Amino acid sequence: MHTKESLTQKATCAENGLYIKQDGKNEPLFVPDCAFLRLYQVLQIIPVSRSTWWLQVAQGNFPKGIKLAPNMTAWKVSDIRMLIEKLVGEMEA
Repeated sequence: MHTKESLTQKATCAENGLYIKQDGKNEPLFVPDCAFLRLYQVLQIIPVSRSTWWLQVAQGNFPKGIKLAPNMTAWKVSDIRMLIEKLVGEMEA
């Protein structure tokens, strides 16, 4: 049974998120905050090289991913959205 709080969390998850490019399609795909992105999708949003991405993760400047399998790392959309807000804030300061 859903509680009022869990329903609110689901609604918030659906309201917040990012739009990412879909391979072979003109229309972007909305991805809610509670979803995961693989590195190739993150790099479509944050335009850095793979090596720069991993260096920034190691230095603590970018969020650490979540291991979904031994050779599969993904990032929460909410973490990527917060990173974008942080980077934009730094540019405006």
